[in-house]
Amino acid sequence: MEPTKLQLKALHEAAHAVASESFGWSVKEVVLQETRGVVQGVSSTIDGWTETLHPRPKLETIGFYIAVALCGYAAIRRVDCSKKLKQDAVISVGLDWQTIEGYFKDLILEPGIKLAAIYDAVAEAESVINEKLKAIDRIASVLEKILRISGDDVRRIIEEEKAVTP
Repeated sequence: MEPTKLQLKALHEAAHAVASESFGWSVKEVVLQETRGVVQGVSSTIDGWTETLHPRPKLETIGFYIAVALCGYAAIRRVDCSKKLKQDAVISVGLDWQTIEGYFKDLILEPGIKLAAIYDAVAEAESVINEKLKAIDRIASVLEKILRISGDDVRRIIEEEKAVTP
């Protein structure tokens, strides 16, 4: 059955939340709500967001930041849905890319180092999705129903899934 846009948005944000927690960042809240906002200085329509507490990016940690940003799309890539629905989801990934570009603005990096960081982050994002898929799906399911989930609930679901997954 074809997923809805809301289901894909929930999956996207759930993946960001689980990735954030995987890298030791504390999720405060995950929200699905269309709003206007500014991302890296660009006014945009935002479908949802994951609010985390994390330190400023440094060269040593830039890969984690990129991986978290890429996890939303990595989760959607595994969903079987129409080309149109997937294209709509890809458009929202543009905001994640703006976020990644902002991380690079904060650090002066050679192009080769940027590219290597992106390749490493793609592999890391895929790994998080594969290892934590059940937790991501559960968080997305809750998020789809109530549109907002606390960081404490995100952590509880991750821990519950860790306990039942070998």
